[in-house]
Parts: sequence; structure tokens; C-alpha cells
Amino acid sequence: MTKCGYACVRRTEGCRTGGWGRRRRILGSLGARGCGYFFAEKDYLREVGQWYCDELKKSEWGGSVEVVEHKDVSHVFHLLSEPDGERALDLIKKIGRFIKQK
Repeated sequence: MTKCGYACVRRTEGCRTGGWGRRRRILGSLGARGCGYFFAEKDYLREVGQWYCDELKKSEWGGSVEVVEHKDVSHVFHLLSEPDGERALDLIKKIGRFIKQK
């Protein structure tokens, strides 16, 4: 399975303006069959990431979107606040399983 990813680091409002409809049509031509998005519940980028996943699902793309959310943690928790914790290990395993899919 081919993987892809796209991040819009501007505020959500910035992504929703300025011709996003044209970008949604472009999303329909992605070559990947699946995209994985991994969120932390308290991540400051969570809202825009979820919005992007919703837009991807609305596009003509037709691939699968896998969303994994870890509760009660913040941005890059697996690197900064609990790199040896169970949730960090869980995240790494889930990313690995996604990458190994065929």
C-alpha cells in the first residue's frame, strides 16, 4: 500500500479559505490507497488535522483514512513528555502496522 500525508499548519480558518475547493479536487487524484493520521487529544494541531481528514474523505479520492487518537496527551507526547510510556509505545506500534499494510 502506498502511503501519503499532508499537513496544513496554518490555523483551521486559513485552510478553509482561499480556494480549498480546488485543493479538494486535487486530493481526488492522490496515488495512495490509504492515509494514516495520528492525533493527540490535546494537540494544538488536532482540529486542523481532523478537518483535513474530513476533507480528504469528502474528496473524490476514494481511499481509506485511518485516524488514531490518543486521549489526554499533548503534541509530540511520545517524544517529550513520556517517550518510554505505554502510550508512546502504542503509537509507534500503530504507525508500524499502518506502514506494513499491503
